[in-house]
Amino acid sequence: MLSMAYLGRLLTDRYEQDRIHSFSVRFSAITPVNSTPQCTGTVVKVEDGLGHLDLTMTLPDGTVTLRGSAVVAVN
Repeated sequence: MLSMAYLGRLLTDRYEQDRIHSFSVRFSAITPVNSTPQCTGTVVKVEDGLGHLDLTMTLPDGTVTLRGSAVVAVN
């Protein structure tokens, strides 16, 4: 759950909470304690004033532990 919170923080650091229309994730592997995962977000589409993002959390060895998506207002 902490991993999901990190991805949520990635969003709220860049967008006001009222601009986030949806946020969902799927856990794909365990994030080990004391690891140093990296959170990334990529805009895959902008349409009708909404940005569609792909989100990932990746361990240093390349293992993706979390995949997600979000829709945010960009106007």
